[in-house]
Amino acid sequence: MPGRKQQSDRSELVSLSRAAQRTGISRARLTQAVKTGILRPAGRSVRGRDLYSLQSVLVLSESPRKAEVFAALKGDPDLPPGVTEADRALASLPYLTRILVNADYAAITVINAEGKIERMFVSGLSQEVVAKMGPPPTGKGILGLMGTETTAVRVGRISSHPRSVGFPPGHPQMESLLGVAVQRDGVHLANLYLTNRPGRPPFTVDDQKLVETVAQYVAAALENRRLYAREQRLRHEAEAARRRLEAFAAATPAGVVAIDAATDEIILVNEEVSKLFGVPVDRGMKRASIHPHFVYRHPDGSVIAPEELPIYRAMRTGEIVRGEEIIFERSRNRKTPLLIHAAPVTDEDGKVIAGIAIFQDITPLKAAEQVKSDFLSMITHDLRTPLATLKGLAAEAAASAGDTAELKETLQAMDEEADQMIELVGNLLDMSRIEAGAYPLGREECHLADIAHDALRRLRRSRLASDRDVRSHVPITLSTIYADPLQIGRVLDNLLSNAIKYSEDEVTLTARPSDDASEIVVEVEDRGIGIPANEIGNLFDKFFRITSAGRKGRGAGLGLAICKAIVTAHGGRIGVRSAPREGSTFWFTLPVHAA
Repeated sequence: MPGRKQQSDRSELVSLSRAAQRTGISRARLTQAVKTGILRPAGRSVRGRDLYSLQSVLVLSESPRKAEVFAALKGDPDLPPGVTEADRALASLPYLTRILVNADYAAITVINAEGKIERMFVSGLSQEVVAKMGPPPTGKGILGLMGTETTAVRVGRISSHPRSVGFPPGHPQMESLLGVAVQRDGVHLANLYLTNRPGRPPFTVDDQKLVETVAQYVAAALENRRLYAREQRLRHEAEAARRRLEAFAAATPAGVVAIDAATDEIILVNEEVSKLFGVPVDRGMKRASIHPHFVYRHPDGSVIAPEELPIYRAMRTGEIVRGEEIIFERSRNRKTPLLIHAAPVTDEDGKVIAGIAIFQDITPLKAAEQVKSDFLSMITHDLRTPLATLKGLAAEAAASAGDTAELKETLQAMDEEADQMIELVGNLLDMSRIEAGAYPLGREECHLADIAHDALRRLRRSRLASDRDVRSHVPITLSTIYADPLQIGRVLDNLLSNAIKYSEDEVTLTARPSDDASEIVVEVEDRGIGIPANEIGNLFDKFFRITSAGRKGRGAGLGLAICKAIVTAHGGRIGVRSAPREGSTFWFTLPVHAA
């Protein structure tokens, strides 16, 4: 549709050169519009050059509105309500200049970015006389010299000047002229004219110097006028942006808060915040009036200082905080788990001027997780007793089976299956405890060399590793760690058994200090079948099992998830480097023990 194509073109961003080609407006006029602030950049090119909205450029080519003219015989002209103080100052200057040099008439013509007169202030003529004179001067004749060929014109007899084109009908007779162009930074902003009736003496050089001084005041007034207009425009834009943001916040089901970085005051808040917090939260409030109502905690129960909340960290560091869970505790019986996202707000120079945070109540999610956890705990407890009984009966039957080899093999298989089921039930129970935050750690000062030694001994006693080459390099010179040796041993058991299961070559266990010596890095390396890249991201998720060829394990997909929970609880990290047919290296870190 032609209409849509035209609208798309008008919203295009273009350079000044391209805008001049597309619209026919001269590059000089566009440059002047930029200098005066009428045309502002709307974006940047990939090379960092300013780009302008074609819509804004086209506005400059549209028919200008009729110039406004304000005149008075004596004193200042009457101005309409709402006129800025800068315009009032401009309106007073023609009369003051007349008095200063004893002229009959004076006028200031204010020029817009297109070089057209947008306002004219006249002294010495009534509004009725000026209306009969027709539109303001267009810059032809002597006046065409202003701001182009010269910055000042002083003529003793207007009619005798070679550029004179006479006066239009109804125009008062004028003989001598003194005109000064008002410029700033090379931009032609206005003209200041003074004229005398026939028979009056011409203007002198001293008169010209005085008027040129007045022109500087005119330039200052026009600059103030431009700055005021820009400030008003920015105010309107800021207010419109604020209203849009408030409308968004009001419609958002989550809590939204914005805080001014300089004053620490809330500058934006929606009703949902008061509902979540259980206390009134309004604009203008500071943190000191809110934080005494709460104790902030991590999911593990540790207390968070108010200045470490995500919104204040975002303002302090300039970084975005995503999905951090924090418990807002008003009393022992009122705890609200919230998922918080926070981000800094910066100005055009990159300075942080505010912070904004979004709060989401995750109580329903926590309740659902608790139901699931309670169900798993119940099932695992109910399964443990019959499994233990089944294992005991199998062992008793094997002891009384005599020399019947086939029966013994069957009973041994039953015993092994029962062991696997018991391990699965144990993993399910441990996972439910971990998610409920009820998984105790028996921390003590210990050494990784001892934990690794015990894990390797258990591995070599197992059926899987009875004839496998497992190498270890865990120096006794490593720093000690403050950890639960049984649980770290469990992590090593899992990683080593996986390496044995999914490789046929040697398996290597190594440990070393990190580059800054603040952690110990443990690695279990195999040269097995490897892991596809698209499955690595989910490897430590609950119940995730690799589906690629060569993976025939019977586990429930809980082993690595439990390893991650144990390592994370110790303040460490866990991960893997792997590629198909190139083997895998599972690694985790543990903080060294601070003496």
